[in-house]
Amino acid sequence: MKWSLCLIVLLCSSMGYLYADGSKEFYGNGKGNRAFLESVNPLNDSPFGTLGKHYVYAEEGEVIAVASSAQNMGLGRIRVTSPSGKVYKTSANNVGRIMDRGEGTLRAEIQGPRVGYDPYEIKVSSSEIGIWSVEFFSPFGEYAMSNSDFDVPDIPVSKDWVQPTMEYVVAWDVSVRDSQDNRWISGRVFTNILTLRIHSKKMSNAEGAFHGTNYVLTDDGHVYRVHGNGSNGIHFSYFVNNKGFLDTEGNPLYKSINTSKYHNSIHNPTAEDSGGNVTHKMFYTFPDKDMPAYASGAFPGENTWLYTKKSNSIRIENIRIVGIEGTENKLGRKGSLISFETNQAGIYKLSVDHVVKAGAVARFAKREFTVQAQVGRNEYFWDGLDGAGKFMSEGGNYGVVVEVASLGGEVHFPYLDMEINPMGILIEEMIEENLFKPTKVYWDDSEVSAGKSGEMSKPVVNKEGISSAVNGHKWGTYADTDINWLYSGNDNYGSYSFGNNKGMDTWAFTAQSIQRVEKQITVNVMDLAVEEIQPSSLLVTEGESFSYTLWAKNYGPSQAEDAVLMIRIPELLTLEDVKLYSSCARETDKVAEEGVLKLHLHIPVGCEVQYVLHVKVPQELAEEFYGALHLEASLLRDLDTTDPDATDVSLSMKNRRNIYEDCTENGLGRGCNNILANMQVMLVEGMPVVNEPETEEPDNPMVGGPNIGRGIIESAFLIPNVFSPNGDGINDRFVIVGAESRGPVTLEVFNRHGKRVYFSSDYQNDWNGDLIEDGSYFLIVRGRDLAGKQFRRKSHLVIIRKLYAGS
Repeated sequence: MKWSLCLIVLLCSSMGYLYADGSKEFYGNGKGNRAFLESVNPLNDSPFGTLGKHYVYAEEGEVIAVASSAQNMGLGRIRVTSPSGKVYKTSANNVGRIMDRGEGTLRAEIQGPRVGYDPYEIKVSSSEIGIWSVEFFSPFGEYAMSNSDFDVPDIPVSKDWVQPTMEYVVAWDVSVRDSQDNRWISGRVFTNILTLRIHSKKMSNAEGAFHGTNYVLTDDGHVYRVHGNGSNGIHFSYFVNNKGFLDTEGNPLYKSINTSKYHNSIHNPTAEDSGGNVTHKMFYTFPDKDMPAYASGAFPGENTWLYTKKSNSIRIENIRIVGIEGTENKLGRKGSLISFETNQAGIYKLSVDHVVKAGAVARFAKREFTVQAQVGRNEYFWDGLDGAGKFMSEGGNYGVVVEVASLGGEVHFPYLDMEINPMGILIEEMIEENLFKPTKVYWDDSEVSAGKSGEMSKPVVNKEGISSAVNGHKWGTYADTDINWLYSGNDNYGSYSFGNNKGMDTWAFTAQSIQRVEKQITVNVMDLAVEEIQPSSLLVTEGESFSYTLWAKNYGPSQAEDAVLMIRIPELLTLEDVKLYSSCARETDKVAEEGVLKLHLHIPVGCEVQYVLHVKVPQELAEEFYGALHLEASLLRDLDTTDPDATDVSLSMKNRRNIYEDCTENGLGRGCNNILANMQVMLVEGMPVVNEPETEEPDNPMVGGPNIGRGIIESAFLIPNVFSPNGDGINDRFVIVGAESRGPVTLEVFNRHGKRVYFSSDYQNDWNGDLIEDGSYFLIVRGRDLAGKQFRRKSHLVIIRKLYAGS
């Protein structure tokens, strides 16, 4: 089965008389073969099947006249439904039948109602003003099913025709007579979709292709005249909408699709407009400008637009680029917002392009967006990628042009399974009353499987626009296939040319108002790192002061203008002082809030920052505060900049900086170098000592035997740091050499949680480690040196039994 879904518009000009809106206007240019109107039950599997449904707007006193070539042939009838739902249906007679009256069927069709044939007529009452529906049944009736196994006759549009006993109607007509019975009113009849079949056995015959034409009226009042122009889809449907094919979220793809399975990829033209999806209306003659803007009746959704007036005073102003974190004209890896204000809701095209300068090389490819705008301020997310999918490279003062254009009358013609379109679509836009000019058309067939040389579209992608009079999206040639009929590919000729089983979208629009502004944007990249944190003491007690020294660096390539060094100080500590030591960095602000010290810094590329924080432990503490002290430092990039390993590419925190999100969502599968914690300092419970200055730790070689281990020499004292109380008679007691000769020595031992596990105010070298597990401990030793001065020494101690037990 060969189907071609074409969203196209067809001009209707008569071949002698202007009485009817229907098939005679459809083929009024006299070119090509006649395409037969399919009439099948809507539940049928043909593309959006209908019973040849049309719509007509009529007012009080006017007469609706209908006729078809299938009337009274088998089950062929015409059903008309009024705005209130009242149904009229033709009888089993020749009233409403277009037929040969002795001068041929073509002449009868051309002469129109009341001359060439007797139409079925209904006069409109005052209660039935609005939209009526008209359905044309084929000889198979209203329950007909589509059958593509039989070809339709080869009939040029300039020749007499014969109505076959098939699910098709050869000729059809809907006309409106004015209330004074003086004239026929054209431009009142429209349809949302036409499903047709054309003779298929001679794809090489250019004269036998489809050349039907008609008008398209858009929901915003634009009128196009579009010619079929020699395409051939064999069994095809066409309609016009405002978005073409859709992605899974309902947004327009602006691309052709590599399949003919379209039902979930396009808005159903037989359904009402919804969710911003609009099916434009196809007329056989120029739409009647006297129709109202809106009307109700026998139409999907009951209410619909008709002839709305175009807006000619669209204002676009206040175009801005603002980084997602709020900085004007800056762009980071998290993207930015492009915003503008307008007085007219509708579809707009945004584009970002480089500033064109003589001899300059483009720094990025043009990026375009199509958006739905509301009255007032509108803003749209830009991910920072250019038209080639690449992020902007680092640099300042990018010259960019931001353009915002209101798009009136956007029309899409998504052809489904249209095998060949050798001449392209000819689309003409009405620019003044009855004055048309060819419009630019666009397409992107990059997702479609490659076809045979000479059969593919050329170019495959056209995003700049080409006049439809030059190239209206051409593909395929007039040639017969040379392979088996059962083939389903698109890499041959004729029935299996480039468009076979594909969805080909062609679109056009009118740029009603365009506003351009030039901006200078900055793209900064800075690799910031917290390098090291070093405490002045590893063991502290109540009332003690000590310090942390930390180092950070900017590895570039951009300087940091407002990086934030955040230091989370343990809540029990009091910050006494903080000082910056750097010949290159500059502190611009300092804020302390909720236990976090925030230092705002200007850091040039390659600059290292050193800070020293002086802190103090309170004199009195609850037991739960003892143990390791957790200090954390993190260095956060400038707003709307990129840190290679510390920028949230998931955009989970769009409008603010967060160092934890930046590091965990950096897209690298690892952490960052911007956060560093220090837990080396142990807060232990101790005895307050007044005026006991700590002595410096000397370089200590091993003193004593291996059972003593490396020790700390403190003014004739040797404090071991390894202790092995395993009962072997060697090093079973913790012995401070020299303690017995200098008066009372105080010894305190703490576990890694800061809990004191041993204490003696007059230590006699008699502690054997009873009830203490193997592991690391902290010591505080107090005594007097050889000069009689008090000292206090802090040290580590490792208790290990099994090693010295020979295990």
